[in-house]
Amino acid sequence: MFDRLVLGWELFKESALIFRRYPVLLVPPAVAYLFQLFVALVVIAVLHSREWTIGEMVLQLVIFVVLDSFGVVFANSILLELIQQIETYGRTSLTKALFDTVGLNMLSFIPLVLVWSLFILFLMLISAIIDAIRGERGRSGLAETFLDMVDQAVRMLVYLIMPAIAWEDMGFFRAVKRGFHVLKKNKAEFATGFAITWVFGLLVGIPVGLVMYIDSQDVEMPVVVWYLTGAYIVACGMYYMYLEQMFVAMLYLWHLQWEKATRQARQTGAPLPDLQDVRRPSLMDKYLDLRPARVGRKKVRKIAAGSDPQAGGTGTPG
Repeated sequence: MFDRLVLGWELFKESALIFRRYPVLLVPPAVAYLFQLFVALVVIAVLHSREWTIGEMVLQLVIFVVLDSFGVVFANSILLELIQQIETYGRTSLTKALFDTVGLNMLSFIPLVLVWSLFILFLMLISAIIDAIRGERGRSGLAETFLDMVDQAVRMLVYLIMPAIAWEDMGFFRAVKRGFHVLKKNKAEFATGFAITWVFGLLVGIPVGLVMYIDSQDVEMPVVVWYLTGAYIVACGMYYMYLEQMFVAMLYLWHLQWEKATRQARQTGAPLPDLQDVRRPSLMDKYLDLRPARVGRKKVRKIAAGSDPQAGGTGTPG
């Protein structure tokens, strides 16, 4: 188990640094985060424009959550297309990634957006019920932390489902099944990435918490401090989204490589490999791990993995 945790850490480190070679990979999560902020500001402005009924406010909340989820899924699809370009051609085209997302992926992503939005709304309802039960005692920090962790875990699972659609041309239901399968075979690595990104979120929040604490002590803060704090929050939010998406995408790609190695081992009668026995894919090496990808406009992404090696026997990545 410890070896699997180390593998997860190594995968996380590379995911955190890939953008230095391919800065374009930061564009999709940055756009998604800014889109989230824009939608949130619009909703706040609309809510304060006049008095609304409870039903109207609930409707606006639903619209906000769906738009928010759509923006994240759309941006992550573009990121997955960019990764595929790197692992297929060794170069990137943001325009091509955008057109492929719109023309080839979005129809299958829409059900994912709706299901994810329903789950987010469910978590919001649970949080509201907890607040109502506690009443004047205020929010429960433990319950709120637990709900935040569930929200992050589901979000990363959504990211794990998406490559099945973007890279392997699966429909929604097959992609969900595929995502859970990859999670089952790589629980330790997934848990490592979850824990590291969670801790990262806590650490980057310390400076913001410090500023808020100083302000609460009736210390007059210069305006420039608030501008810098806002810019810091936006930058950290963008990078946090990038880390989650990139880590999960690279984990999925590594699983594809393990499936390929397992299939080859069966064909030759060699011992079935563990995940750590398989070369870890990297966007910075010379190998093109997702080639071939397409012929013309039609995807032929049976890519390096093909079918599930579990269909032919036992053998797991650890």
